[in-house]
Amino acid sequence: MKRSHRLAVLLSLCLVGGLSAAAVSQAESAAKSFTGDRYPAEELLQTCQQADNDSRRGTQLEIECEQYLIGYLDALKEVGHFDGKENGCPPTVNTPDEARWAFMRWIHMDYSRRSNMPTADAVLAMLPEMFPCD
Repeated sequence: MKRSHRLAVLLSLCLVGGLSAAAVSQAESAAKSFTGDRYPAEELLQTCQQADNDSRRGTQLEIECEQYLIGYLDALKEVGHFDGKENGCPPTVNTPDEARWAFMRWIHMDYSRRSNMPTADAVLAMLPEMFPCD
């Protein structure tokens, strides 16, 4: 076998091995949240609160907070999460600001427990409580 052919075979085997390892790793983490416990609700809460307290970066922090919440709400809407009344009915007017304030109030209602929740779980739990359907 020529040296270049052996090198090509070796590289191919390394590539296949690497792809297999990546596939196994991806399969193991598929059931887990994207952020899970690495992004506790307290971190988003701090960003949302600092939006009102930081004179230099307030607008940027407000946008960061609201974009997370709006992205989450939009994704839930796209998958039909709000088709039933049991999951809450987010406001249709001034939604970003309403969601930000509702999230902050909801966390503070039971801070010691809710601030440690994964952020995605906290937002999901907050919706029916803070935005009940009429």
